[in-house]
Amino acid sequence: MNSKIALLDKSPNRHVLIVFVSLIIFLIILFFSYKIYTYDSFKLTGLITCDSECVIKATIPYNYVDLLTKNSKIDYQNNAYEILDVVYEEPYLNEGVVYENVNIKTNIVSQSRIINFKVIYNKQRILRKIINMMEGD
Repeated sequence: MNSKIALLDKSPNRHVLIVFVSLIIFLIILFFSYKIYTYDSFKLTGLITCDSECVIKATIPYNYVDLLTKNSKIDYQNNAYEILDVVYEEPYLNEGVVYENVNIKTNIVSQSRIINFKVIYNKQRILRKIINMMEGD
């Protein structure tokens, strides 16, 4: 009789199930972070003129100038556009910050004269970005 009462008091061990489900969820997140790519970006506002080709005139901080030539793209209205050519003007100092005017040739067609867009660069897998953040890069 005592052994039956002792068995009734025992609850099923759910720790194994929780660990198993957690492991499955972790593996799914790890898989998607390895397969999905992401970009770094910075926002700009520019004037666009379209004659035979479209050119965006923008002023950017000098430390972002090099990012326009490293496999960068323009993200405008959730579409990615290639940067065909970049023409740099002379840098200048404004309130202690160095800026440079650039003319970006692209295939964006816009009815607006002023556009807000993002320059996207540094395409990497999410897992690689997490590892770089942990290493301190």
